[in-house]
Amino acid sequence: MTQRSKVGYALPPDGYHIAYADLGHGDICHVFMAEFVSVVDEIQWQHPALVRFERLYASLSRVVYIDLRGIGLSDGAPLDDCFAPEARATDILAVLDALEVERAVISGEGYSGHAATQFAVTYPERTLRLALNNSYAHLGHVDGDDIVQLSAEEVADMGEVELLPDGDLRGIAVHAAARLCDAAGPHEVLVSRIVADLAAGSDFRFQNRGPHDLKGVPGSWTLYEVTK
Repeated sequence: MTQRSKVGYALPPDGYHIAYADLGHGDICHVFMAEFVSVVDEIQWQHPALVRFERLYASLSRVVYIDLRGIGLSDGAPLDDCFAPEARATDILAVLDALEVERAVISGEGYSGHAATQFAVTYPERTLRLALNNSYAHLGHVDGDDIVQLSAEEVADMGEVELLPDGDLRGIAVHAAARLCDAAGPHEVLVSRIVADLAAGSDFRFQNRGPHDLKGVPGSWTLYEVTK
């Protein structure tokens, strides 16, 4: 098994003990959080396949595992705190501060992806990249003008986005989101099929606007107008 540091605990402002462990070395730090299981407890990583995966993982970068509040070796918390992305984002920040990590790749699996996304939005200066596995940016009840920004986040969720030293973003996902905004008319909100599919089951309604060519973006994109 890959050599890890002893389990450490970070304290966000509301006082919960957040468990973490780190392993590997490298210039890039990769933070990983699972959905509802502990990644800090080594018992979870004793299967031979997971041992091989962890060794490879740690050979590529420094890896920091975090059990968010209510999970594994971290303190339990009321459900409202456990499922609040804003609160969980402070867990991630507390761990990075405790380890004196300035910027990191933030990776979340399943529901922990909401915490990872919230952290990236709230602390972009501490986020090198955002990686989501079996997760998506949260779609909720927002004002019409805000849906455009949300659609950009959703498109970014499906492609690589690089955070530049000056705080700007670049990448094909950012370019596509900008072209979506350009294609929208006055008082109109357009999204890609990616967003329409991810919003299935929500209160949003979409009207198919057919295929469009987006300048500078490969391929043809089916766009949808948000009608509700």
